[in-house]
Amino acid sequence: MRFLLLIAGLMSGMWVSADTVRLGTFHIPLLSESSDKGVFVDLARAVAAEAGLEVQIVLLPAQRTREAFAGGRLDGLFPALAVAMETDYSATASFSDKRIYAFTRIDEPLITDAEQLSGKRVGYTEGFTYSSRLLNVSGARYHSTITDPQNIRKLVAGRIDVFLGDEVSALAAARQQGVTDRIHHDSGHPMAQYPVFFAFHNDERGRQLTQQFNQAIKALQDSGELQRILQVQQP
Repeated sequence: MRFLLLIAGLMSGMWVSADTVRLGTFHIPLLSESSDKGVFVDLARAVAAEAGLEVQIVLLPAQRTREAFAGGRLDGLFPALAVAMETDYSATASFSDKRIYAFTRIDEPLITDAEQLSGKRVGYTEGFTYSSRLLNVSGARYHSTITDPQNIRKLVAGRIDVFLGDEVSALAAARQQGVTDRIHHDSGHPMAQYPVFFAFHNDERGRQLTQQFNQAIKALQDSGELQRILQVQQP
């Protein structure tokens, strides 16, 4: 395993020591913009530093991140959700929640229940996590894109009727495009909500990393630093 990490680091043009924790993530507006930028990226680095660990963050498409973790090319991944994991894992304590909302144009009714999607053109982002309940509504016509900004543009242009999106990243995409006043959602009624955590392999090293990250997360919670980092994500 450690030999593979060394080879992976050399292939990517960067030396990765055997003691470096290699964490995978994927692009989410505001939260994981790149391997060096984003609320969750800042949080991962803060947790690793509190735990006294060196960390390398690798940004890949969402499905490739999960595949790289399952194949042993990553020590862990974030943000992880139980409904999206495709292999055995060891989970840290939750550090946030992912809330999915139905975004509609400002002149259209709010949607707060999955059955209200029937008869609608529903947009969603490939690689992101949605419950089967939301993506299998009878009478709904589903359209996927690869990014939240694409879905926001389609919604505003009237090419879809509803966008199922994470509250934080969808609103960040809307702000980037200057269209927050043209869409709305019912912030008190998420369509789905999932705890978010770091996932490591369910082996001796992975469980050890889980314990170290848990201790660091608690320390950052107790000091208020965790809340300070995450408050940036508030809509």
